Amino acid sequence: MAANTLLRQSFSLALLATCLCLVFACAARAEDRIYWADSGSNTISFAALDGSGGGSLGLGQGLIDEPSGLAIDPVTQRIYWANSRSDSIAFASLVGGDGGKLETGELTPNGPTGPSIDPVAERIYWADFGNRRISFGDLDGSFSGNLATVALGSPTGVVVDRTAGRLYWSATGGAPPVSFVNLDGSGGGDVNPVGASVATPAGLAIDGAHGRVYWANFTGNRISYANLDGSGGGDLATAGATVQGPNGVAIDPALGRIYWANSDGNRISYANLDGSGGADLPLGGAPPSRPRFPVLLLAPRSISPPAVTGGSGVGSLLSCSLGEWAPDLFESFAYQAPQSFEYQWSRDGADIPGATGSLLTAAASGAYACRVTAANRAGGTTRTSAPLRVTPVAFGPKTLVTLRLASRRARPEGPIAIRVANANPFAVTGRLSVGGRPAAPKRRTTKLAARSFKVGARSTVVLRLKLSGSPRRLRAAGGRLPLSISAAVVDLTGQRRTVTNSVVVRLSDGR
Repeated sequence: MAANTLLRQSFSLALLATCLCLVFACAARAEDRIYWADSGSNTISFAALDGSGGGSLGLGQGLIDEPSGLAIDPVTQRIYWANSRSDSIAFASLVGGDGGKLETGELTPNGPTGPSIDPVAERIYWADFGNRRISFGDLDGSFSGNLATVALGSPTGVVVDRTAGRLYWSATGGAPPVSFVNLDGSGGGDVNPVGASVATPAGLAIDGAHGRVYWANFTGNRISYANLDGSGGGDLATAGATVQGPNGVAIDPALGRIYWANSDGNRISYANLDGSGGADLPLGGAPPSRPRFPVLLLAPRSISPPAVTGGSGVGSLLSCSLGEWAPDLFESFAYQAPQSFEYQWSRDGADIPGATGSLLTAAASGAYACRVTAANRAGGTTRTSAPLRVTPVAFGPKTLVTLRLASRRARPEGPIAIRVANANPFAVTGRLSVGGRPAAPKRRTTKLAARSFKVGARSTVVLRLKLSGSPRRLRAAGGRLPLSISAAVVDLTGQRRTVTNSVVVRLSDGR
């Protein structure tokens, strides 16, 4: 317990007081939440970021004892915390209950604080303040140990950055404010803090989008940062927000905000990463009491909407993609990845009953769209695809194909210009034939020309046919030549129809 006494002395009874404030009060979605370790009331508390209310998780007896730091495992939907007084790592369901303590074997934590989860290794790390080490345990309780590096000073919080393959920690007691070790065991180093305040760093988080690590200065009442490229750092402008014993930080890079818990001020506050100041969060019915180490639980955020793919004809199989969704940001303590998806198809803006899978056969023409709802414990977010228009591929009661002369005059030897118009929403193929009937009443129609064609959807083509035989002898009085034109037309299903028309061409000798 000596280590716990040292911990409380070093942080004025609030060393690890950090509250998760993902507050963007004017733009918060009702589902978005912030959780924090409420060491004053010995609970895990939460509040909606829009100020609509909050509460505490229902936890079993003996699970929580001066909590100091939080981390979420989205896979198991559990929240983990460090018990700095009873020297243990505990967990519970995000909805409360179903909790326990992590099995650490022969490893005995001493003043643990500021945990962070490695989702790939399925492992939780924590700052072992009393032993001045970084310790870890597998989430299934099968293995635990210490990192092969000794933290100078006393570590106050850790964060896993899987993208960089590193684990960072904040420390006090004369040590650099932030140090790191490579997860592959290839070494580590210190972050250059030149230009930034260093006054009892208590908890840290990484803004990967801008290549910075931020920490809370517990005794300095400042939020500071250092650039991960080694070029130094500075202090963040926090005008408008309470900074009173800040303990732990969480970052929402998408909104460009950082949140911290004021252990001495009993508030959760935020500031904009662009230096334009901040504010305190409206926490509704969840007033903090010595809050520590906040984490953000956000409803899924869409990067790109779903898309409908497939054929454009009636009877086609359509497929709906999930779209693209933002991942969890373990290094920022912001959890937002979807845990489930639901589909709903619509045609011409109306939902199709029972069409709730990723695949759909288009049974009729219309504009098809799919709606995807991504959900996690914070709530659901819905995005709708652009519509895909589906049209018929077969003739209806009428073929909607017409044959007409493109010109009423022609030379005796041709060519004859015939216009084929297709009013269908699909292409049509066919073979056009032209026949003539002589003046003698009992003679059969004489075939004069034939030609294959293809005409696109809602399009027209003009076919020029050179007549065979002796059109002159088919000429009626006054130079008029009666013709019979027909076309055997085929739709996309292979259905065949015949279209006919009778026309009269005026033959000219060209003089």
